[in-house]
Amino acid sequence: LSALDEKFPAYVGSTLAAAIRTGRLLEALVEMARQEARAQQIWRTLWTSTAYSLLLVGMAMVVVLFFLLVPMPMFAEIFDDFGLDLPVMTVAIIGVSRAVRGLIGNPYFWATAAFLVGLPLVFRLTLGRRVFDAVRFGIPLFGPLWAWTNQAQFARRMGLLTSYQVPLGEALRMTGDALVDQNLGKICHRLANSVEGGRSLAECVAESSYF
Repeated sequence: LSALDEKFPAYVGSTLAAAIRTGRLLEALVEMARQEARAQQIWRTLWTSTAYSLLLVGMAMVVVLFFLLVPMPMFAEIFDDFGLDLPVMTVAIIGVSRAVRGLIGNPYFWATAAFLVGLPLVFRLTLGRRVFDAVRFGIPLFGPLWAWTNQAQFARRMGLLTSYQVPLGEALRMTGDALVDQNLGKICHRLANSVEGGRSLAECVAESSYF
Protein backbone atom coordinates (compact mmCIF):
# COMPACT_ATOMS: atom_id res chain seq x y z
CA LEU A 1 0.00 0.00 0.00
CA SER A 2 2.92 2.37 0.50
CA ALA A 3 3.45 2.38 -3.26
CA LEU A 4 -0.01 3.89 -3.73
CA ASP A 5 1.07 7.16 -2.10
CA GLU A 6 3.38 7.83 -5.06
CA LYS A 7 0.54 7.63 -7.61
CA PHE A 8 -2.60 8.52 -5.64
CA PRO A 9 -3.58 11.02 -2.91
CA ALA A 10 -2.58 10.04 0.62
CA TYR A 11 -6.14 9.28 1.68
CA VAL A 12 -6.37 6.38 -0.82
CA GLY A 13 -3.65 4.26 0.78
CA SER A 14 -4.79 5.10 4.31
CA THR A 15 -8.40 4.27 3.51
CA LEU A 16 -7.46 0.93 1.98
CA ALA A 17 -5.20 0.11 4.93
CA ALA A 18 -8.04 0.88 7.34
CA ALA A 19 -10.45 -1.17 5.23
CA ILE A 20 -8.08 -4.15 5.32
CA ARG A 21 -7.87 -3.91 9.10
CA THR A 22 -11.66 -3.96 9.37
CA GLY A 23 -12.10 -6.65 6.70
CA ARG A 24 -14.03 -4.33 4.36
CA LEU A 25 -11.57 -3.93 1.47
CA LEU A 26 -14.03 -4.79 -1.30
CA GLU A 27 -16.61 -2.40 0.14
CA ALA A 28 -14.00 0.36 0.33
CA LEU A 29 -12.95 -0.09 -3.29
CA VAL A 30 -16.54 0.00 -4.49
CA GLU A 31 -17.34 3.06 -2.40
CA MET A 32 -14.25 4.96 -3.58
CA ALA A 33 -15.06 4.17 -7.22
CA ARG A 34 -18.68 5.24 -6.70
CA GLN A 35 -17.67 8.53 -5.08
CA GLU A 36 -15.19 9.29 -7.84
CA ALA A 37 -17.78 8.56 -10.52
CA ARG A 38 -20.33 10.77 -8.74
CA ALA A 39 -17.84 13.64 -8.45
CA GLN A 40 -17.00 13.44 -12.14
CA GLN A 41 -20.69 13.36 -13.03
CA ILE A 42 -21.35 16.49 -10.96
CA TRP A 43 -18.48 18.33 -12.63
CA ARG A 44 -19.65 17.28 -16.08
CA THR A 45 -23.17 18.47 -15.33
CA LEU A 46 -21.95 21.81 -14.02
CA TRP A 47 -19.60 22.41 -16.92
CA THR A 48 -22.21 21.36 -19.49
CA SER A 49 -24.80 23.71 -18.01
CA THR A 50 -22.28 26.53 -17.76
CA ALA A 51 -20.98 26.01 -21.30
CA TYR A 52 -24.51 26.05 -22.72
CA SER A 53 -25.36 29.29 -20.92
CA LEU A 54 -22.11 30.93 -22.00
CA LEU A 55 -22.70 29.78 -25.59
CA LEU A 56 -26.14 31.43 -25.63
CA VAL A 57 -24.75 34.65 -24.16
CA GLY A 58 -21.87 34.62 -26.66
CA MET A 59 -24.19 34.11 -29.63
CA ALA A 60 -26.44 36.92 -28.44
CA MET A 61 -23.44 39.25 -28.10
CA VAL A 62 -22.26 38.37 -31.62
CA VAL A 63 -25.70 39.17 -33.05
CA VAL A 64 -25.90 42.48 -31.17
CA LEU A 65 -22.39 43.51 -32.19
CA PHE A 66 -23.09 42.62 -35.82
CA PHE A 67 -26.23 44.77 -35.75
CA LEU A 68 -24.40 47.70 -34.14
CA LEU A 69 -21.39 47.52 -36.45
CA VAL A 70 -22.86 46.66 -39.87
CA PRO A 71 -26.49 47.67 -40.55
CA MET A 72 -26.87 50.35 -37.87
CA PRO A 73 -24.22 52.74 -39.31
CA MET A 74 -25.91 52.48 -42.72
CA PHE A 75 -29.28 53.28 -41.18
CA ALA A 76 -27.73 56.21 -39.31
CA GLU A 77 -26.42 57.69 -42.57
CA ILE A 78 -29.84 57.33 -44.20
CA PHE A 79 -31.53 59.01 -41.23
CA ASP A 80 -29.00 61.86 -41.36
CA ASP A 81 -29.48 62.36 -45.09
CA PHE A 82 -33.22 62.67 -44.69
CA GLY A 83 -32.94 64.79 -41.56
CA LEU A 84 -35.56 62.76 -39.75
CA ASP A 85 -36.67 63.50 -36.20
CA LEU A 86 -35.85 60.16 -34.59
CA PRO A 87 -37.29 58.66 -31.40
CA VAL A 88 -35.18 58.76 -28.28
CA MET A 89 -34.59 54.98 -28.35
CA THR A 90 -33.34 55.08 -31.95
CA VAL A 91 -31.01 57.96 -31.14
CA ALA A 92 -29.67 55.99 -28.14
CA ILE A 93 -29.03 52.90 -30.29
CA ILE A 94 -27.21 54.98 -32.89
CA GLY A 95 -25.11 56.49 -30.10
CA VAL A 96 -24.24 53.05 -28.77
CA SER A 97 -23.32 51.92 -32.29
CA ARG A 98 -20.93 54.84 -32.73
CA ALA A 99 -19.44 54.29 -29.27
CA VAL A 100 -18.82 50.59 -30.00
CA ARG A 101 -17.20 51.40 -33.34
CA GLY A 102 -14.98 53.92 -31.60
CA LEU A 103 -13.96 51.39 -28.94
CA ILE A 104 -13.09 48.72 -31.48
CA GLY A 105 -10.79 51.13 -33.26
CA ASN A 106 -9.15 52.24 -30.02
CA PRO A 107 -5.91 50.35 -29.12
CA TYR A 108 -6.35 51.24 -25.44
CA PHE A 109 -9.59 49.28 -25.42
CA TRP A 110 -7.86 46.13 -26.67
CA ALA A 111 -5.03 46.62 -24.19
CA THR A 112 -7.54 46.88 -21.34
CA ALA A 113 -9.43 43.82 -22.58
CA ALA A 114 -6.21 41.80 -22.77
CA PHE A 115 -5.31 42.91 -19.25
CA LEU A 116 -8.69 41.85 -17.84
CA VAL A 117 -8.52 38.48 -19.61
CA GLY A 118 -5.01 37.84 -18.35
CA LEU A 119 -5.70 39.09 -14.82
CA PRO A 120 -6.75 35.64 -13.46
CA LEU A 121 -3.52 34.16 -14.81
CA VAL A 122 -1.53 36.95 -13.16
CA PHE A 123 -3.29 36.24 -9.85
CA ARG A 124 -2.53 32.54 -10.25
CA LEU A 125 1.17 32.97 -11.05
CA THR A 126 2.10 35.85 -8.74
CA LEU A 127 -0.15 35.51 -5.70
CA GLY A 128 -0.49 31.73 -5.57
CA ARG A 129 -3.29 29.22 -5.77
CA ARG A 130 -4.90 30.19 -2.45
CA VAL A 131 -5.44 33.83 -3.46
CA PHE A 132 -6.69 32.69 -6.86
CA ASP A 133 -9.24 30.39 -5.23
CA ALA A 134 -10.35 33.14 -2.84
CA VAL A 135 -10.94 35.54 -5.75
CA ARG A 136 -12.76 32.86 -7.70
CA PHE A 137 -15.22 32.31 -4.85
CA GLY A 138 -16.29 35.95 -5.17
CA ILE A 139 -17.52 35.53 -8.75
CA PRO A 140 -21.33 35.74 -8.87
CA LEU A 141 -23.09 32.43 -9.54
CA PHE A 142 -19.91 30.49 -10.31
CA GLY A 143 -18.22 31.24 -6.96
CA PRO A 144 -20.94 29.63 -4.82
CA LEU A 145 -21.04 26.62 -7.17
CA TRP A 146 -17.30 26.17 -6.81
CA ALA A 147 -17.54 26.44 -3.01
CA TRP A 148 -20.42 23.96 -2.90
CA THR A 149 -18.56 21.35 -4.97
CA ASN A 150 -15.49 21.64 -2.75
CA GLN A 151 -17.58 21.28 0.40
CA ALA A 152 -19.28 18.22 -1.10
CA GLN A 153 -15.87 16.75 -1.89
CA PHE A 154 -14.77 17.43 1.69
CA ALA A 155 -17.86 15.66 3.08
CA ARG A 156 -17.39 12.62 0.84
CA ARG A 157 -13.71 12.24 1.72
CA MET A 158 -14.33 12.63 5.44
CA GLY A 159 -17.27 10.25 5.40
CA LEU A 160 -15.24 7.60 3.63
CA LEU A 161 -12.19 7.90 5.88
CA THR A 162 -14.09 7.95 9.17
CA SER A 163 -16.29 5.02 8.12
CA TYR A 164 -13.15 2.88 8.07
CA GLN A 165 -12.02 4.06 11.50
CA VAL A 166 -9.30 6.46 10.41
CA PRO A 167 -8.66 8.82 13.37
CA LEU A 168 -10.48 12.12 12.99
CA GLY A 169 -7.41 14.35 13.03
CA GLU A 170 -5.60 12.17 10.53
CA ALA A 171 -8.71 12.01 8.32
CA LEU A 172 -8.96 15.82 8.29
CA ARG A 173 -5.32 16.22 7.25
CA MET A 174 -5.54 13.60 4.51
CA THR A 175 -8.77 15.14 3.24
CA GLY A 176 -7.17 18.58 3.18
CA ASP A 177 -4.18 17.29 1.23
CA ALA A 178 -6.47 15.67 -1.37
CA LEU A 179 -8.71 18.70 -1.98
CA VAL A 180 -8.33 20.91 -5.05
CA ASP A 181 -9.16 24.03 -3.04
CA GLN A 182 -6.02 24.83 -1.08
CA ASN A 183 -7.86 27.28 1.20
CA LEU A 184 -10.22 24.53 2.34
CA GLY A 185 -7.23 22.22 2.67
CA LYS A 186 -5.58 24.70 5.02
CA ILE A 187 -8.80 24.93 7.03
CA CYS A 188 -8.84 21.12 7.31
CA HIS A 189 -5.38 21.19 8.89
CA ARG A 190 -6.55 23.83 11.37
CA LEU A 191 -9.58 21.73 12.20
CA ALA A 192 -7.32 18.73 12.74
CA ASN A 193 -5.18 20.67 15.23
CA SER A 194 -8.28 21.85 17.09
CA VAL A 195 -9.83 18.36 17.20
CA GLU A 196 -6.60 16.83 18.46
CA GLY A 197 -6.53 19.57 21.08
CA GLY A 198 -9.78 18.28 22.54
CA ARG A 199 -12.45 20.31 20.76
CA SER A 200 -15.36 18.77 18.87
CA LEU A 201 -15.44 18.87 15.08
CA ALA A 202 -18.97 20.30 15.05
CA GLU A 203 -17.90 23.23 17.21
CA CYS A 204 -14.86 23.98 15.05
CA VAL A 205 -16.86 23.80 11.82
CA ALA A 206 -19.55 26.10 13.26
CA GLU A 207 -16.90 28.73 13.99
CA SER A 208 -15.49 28.60 10.46
CA SER A 209 -16.87 31.12 7.97
CA TYR A 210 -16.12 28.73 5.10
CA PHE A 211 -18.92 26.27 5.90
